[in-house]
Amino acid sequence: MEVKREFVTMEIRKDVWYKLVFEIKWSQSEDGVVKVYVDDTEDPTFFYQGPNMLNNYQHYLKVGQYRHPDIQSDNTVLIRNIKINKVKL
Repeated sequence: MEVKREFVTMEIRKDVWYKLVFEIKWSQSEDGVVKVYVDDTEDPTFFYQGPNMLNNYQHYLKVGQYRHPDIQSDNTVLIRNIKINKVKL
């Protein structure tokens, strides 16, 4: 699989639910992996291989809306059915 190290953008439509699946192997070395699948795609929409940790402190996935404090408009992001599974590699 080709290693991609760039940002991926996609159109997000109002009133449409998207299924996102993240596969993450946390690592400070080249064996770290991040894969993001959108709406049951067979191949990841985003794939990164390489370091994805700055230190040995416990890492985690944060989910939500993160915005600059100067943005004045109201926005809503609805999240449902979050499942987190730890698998042995």
